[in-house]
Amino acid sequence: MEILISDRQNINVNQDLVKELSKFVLRQEKAGDESEISVSFVQADEIKSLNKNYRQIDKVTDVLSFSFNDNETKSPMLGDVVLCLTQVQKKAKEQAISFDEYFSLLVVHSTLHLLGYSHETDEHAKVMIDRENQLLEEFGHESKSFK
Repeated sequence: MEILISDRQNINVNQDLVKELSKFVLRQEKAGDESEISVSFVQADEIKSLNKNYRQIDKVTDVLSFSFNDNETKSPMLGDVVLCLTQVQKKAKEQAISFDEYFSLLVVHSTLHLLGYSHETDEHAKVMIDRENQLLEEFGHESKSFK
């Protein structure tokens, strides 16, 4: 398993945590040893542009996931995760949790998206949130779902 990291912003981030947690999720989900994920840390203007171009939402967000696989294509490169750490800081403060707790949740959340999980319906959201909490707990983090 390989986690490729690109850091295009100015906040110190624990890249080892990203790699360890992403690999943990991939192993628990039986993604295969050849699996790869690209993780980019970007500034607010870059994630806002991506959000507008790909989701038609003209605002800054904390994380975006771009899956490379569909039901017919199976590639070792599962996709890209893009994180805006200034937004992660803001959202963690709004939810009264630590940066590391919220950041870890986003890493798990976005990795699950690359593996096909979604929260488009209430039923899918429940499955995804339950799995996030279970994985965070198994990894040794306190479970904190999205509010």
